[in-house]
Amino acid sequence: MTVLAFGAAKGSPGVTTTVLALAARWPAHREPLVVEADPAGGDLVARLTSLDGERGGLRDTPSTVQLAASARSGLSDQTVLEHLQRLPGPGEVRALVAPPSPFAASTAVTALVAAGFGDRLRGLAGLDALVDVGRIDAASPALDLVRWLGSVVLVARPTLSDVLHTRELVNSLRAAGVRASLVLVGDRPYSPAEVIDTIDHAPLVGVLPNDPVGARALCGDAKSPKVLGRTRLVRTATDLAVRLAPGAPAAVPPAQAPAPPPAPPVAVPPPVPAPPPAWYEKAQVSS
Repeated sequence: MTVLAFGAAKGSPGVTTTVLALAARWPAHREPLVVEADPAGGDLVARLTSLDGERGGLRDTPSTVQLAASARSGLSDQTVLEHLQRLPGPGEVRALVAPPSPFAASTAVTALVAAGFGDRLRGLAGLDALVDVGRIDAASPALDLVRWLGSVVLVARPTLSDVLHTRELVNSLRAAGVRASLVLVGDRPYSPAEVIDTIDHAPLVGVLPNDPVGARALCGDAKSPKVLGRTRLVRTATDLAVRLAPGAPAAVPPAQAPAPPPAPPVAVPPPVPAPPPAWYEKAQVSS
């Protein structure tokens, strides 16, 4: 399976929302797995829990805390699968949630990374893990996971502070051997072209709209799957998911007009012999 890490340099540019949008529109020939590995604490349970007791909402357990406790005796693929839940909504995407407590979440991430969590994620056949690692800095326990993966997708907004912080993070990750790519949320006040001119060594893989309505729909406010699918955020995430998913069907190039037939060869007339020089004619007369 493929493991894609999503993080940010600073603040809350929308990493969790980006991961949810991609999971909602992941290509049908692949199955996504949402993983909360943010040391600052998880958000999925708070966003998608069922407050009125109805079935279908997320629960606070099992989570990364229980998985980390099980990892003390060894972390297997089956153990990881046993700690997954189903996100409410169409598709019932599987997820590994984290507790809201930063202390508990950070401790769990540290233990899981030490137990070879990255290897276990890659070993889950048929699943593509979309890992939310939150804010990436030198003290983050998720940094070791990002280093192990060797790549990360950074989510940023096109504001001056976000762009500058992201540029410095890209340079630091590059020095550590980590390849970074970029997803922008919104296109103001700076355009994607202006952002790319500022941030070197991080190709832009997509631009998602700043769509509060779509973000709320992903958090369970959508009354039906059709409403969710009509939001600008989710529609745009469909194209981004196709670009990020491994083995996505290649786009069919548009049909081209047939090439015109080759022009017939042009007949070249035989060369006309040049007249003999004057001295030759004089020699002929004298003889």
